[in-house]
Amino acid sequence: MQQRRMVPTTIVTIGFAENLFVPRIVILIKISGKYMKIESEDIDVESLLVSSYFHVPRFQRPYSWDDENLIDFWNDLITNKDDDYFIGSMVVYKIAKQQYGVVDGQQRLTSITILLCVIRNEMEALGRNDLALGLHQLIERKNRENKDEYVIKTESSFPYFQEHIQKFGHPELEAEIHSEELNLKNAFKIFSSLVADALGAIDLDTTISVDMKIENKVNKLSELRASVLNLNLILVTLDNEDDAYLIFETLNTRGKDLALADLVKNHFTKNLKSKGSVDAAKLKGSMPFPVEIDFRRHAA
Repeated sequence: MQQRRMVPTTIVTIGFAENLFVPRIVILIKISGKYMKIESEDIDVESLLVSSYFHVPRFQRPYSWDDENLIDFWNDLITNKDDDYFIGSMVVYKIAKQQYGVVDGQQRLTSITILLCVIRNEMEALGRNDLALGLHQLIERKNRENKDEYVIKTESSFPYFQEHIQKFGHPELEAEIHSEELNLKNAFKIFSSLVADALGAIDLDTTISVDMKIENKVNKLSELRASVLNLNLILVTLDNEDDAYLIFETLNTRGKDLALADLVKNHFTKNLKSKGSVDAAKLKGSMPFPVEIDFRRHAA
């Protein structure tokens, strides 16, 4: 069996931005004679969604979360609702200013968006259109040309995801239903059921008035919204699509996969004082230091 070509040793230099309120790492990586810059920062979901737009290319893995994935995510969210819970890494490449292509993390990003859509719809149903519209700004908002644009745009599930989940209002376009659309529909159904159960518990309380029940439901939705938006992740950004896929092809075609997100996360977290969450950590120092990493892998 033919053995894959070995990639030369990669030298990685890591430096910290001096702004301690936004921990950031800049990495210079060399693969096959080409230098690439990788940026990594700790960010919460609200800051991520309010500042950028994300494109999920058609050739990316379609949305595939099943019931177990969705319920695990929900349970983690509820269990850690008072913490800035860390949900992993997301890897993107720059397309234009505030526009990014998604290389890794689209499953979590899509699931988060679906849950936010469910919360938005429930807020509207309770007569709080103001809160629903406020939350919708993290799902769809005006771009610099004053045109409405969805924060996450998926190609493979268009127009179902946009029309039947993200849209605030009734769908205007019909969509063919395939396996990915069925998974999206199921995720929306599961999250809707879980949110309804959380609100339904309030209805069982016979000691409070109807108006108070509505207020308590709104408060419950607001708490859930905060839990989602306070989730923390490590955002890894590359300068362009070619660099992104060259690195991932290099790492993931070897005998043992070495995820770039894990690589950056390890370097990031070992230089932070952990207090149970990435967001709470503080930088130990700001001096860059060199690290040598051998990416050479043998494949059978």
